[in-house]
Amino acid sequence: MGNEYGTVSWTVLDESQLKITNYYGETETADIVSLKDGCLTLGNGDDIEQFWNSP
Repeated sequence: MGNEYGTVSWTVLDESQLKITNYYGETETADIVSLKDGCLTLGNGDDIEQFWNSP
């Protein structure tokens, strides 16, 4: 959902899934692969993204 208009909201569904909702109400669910050392790693199959807690 990157590079879309507006802001997103997110909800942790359980300890292993993150639900992301965009400005238009569309949703995606991603598996939480890990959360450590300021890095959130999300994945869906072979598609893995890392998000760092830094400015």
